[in-house]
Amino acid sequence: MKGERAVSDDPDAARWADRTVGTNGRIHICHAKIYVSTKLAGQTMHVLFDHTTIEIFDTNGVLLGSVPHPGTIPTGGFKVLTIHPRTTRPQ
Repeated sequence: MKGERAVSDDPDAARWADRTVGTNGRIHICHAKIYVSTKLAGQTMHVLFDHTTIEIFDTNGVLLGSVPHPGTIPTGGFKVLTIHPRTTRPQ
């Protein structure tokens, strides 16, 4: 995958990549189009993923949200997903 880097030498380890948010508020990774926010258009997001989960972080390392990994997608196909925003408990 373009720009992808392994977290360790283990082939099953998590991987990460940077993606730029498009004008439509989406990033594209792992055969998925993930809606992040149109407010973040043009910004680079850090994406950490493994076989089960895709997590999206802003440039400060703050977790914006996550989605389940879409799994195997037929060639040329993709899945449209929306991040599940990270929520914090009330103080």
